[in-house]
Amino acid sequence: MLHLIGFAPHHHERLERISALVSADDEVVLLDDGLAFARDTATLAALEKALGVPVYCCSGAAQPGNHIDYAALVRLTEKHQASLSWYE
Repeated sequence: MLHLIGFAPHHHERLERISALVSADDEVVLLDDGLAFARDTATLAALEKALGVPVYCCSGAAQPGNHIDYAALVRLTEKHQASLSWYE
């Protein structure tokens, strides 16, 4: 499953729900307010460790590291049979 996170890091209860649902073959994309997780490497690393799956940042333009562009986001949606959006 592809999880699309669009909420800010201070929503701990949502993170707990996501952690309970994520499985080993899932992937996570940070969008909109969710990009706040990537503002510092420690917060992003903690999220990746907690979820145990790849976490990507989609800001519209390809950048180095775990940042993806919209074309890569489309490929991820094609790869996964289902997606789940997490917003406020």
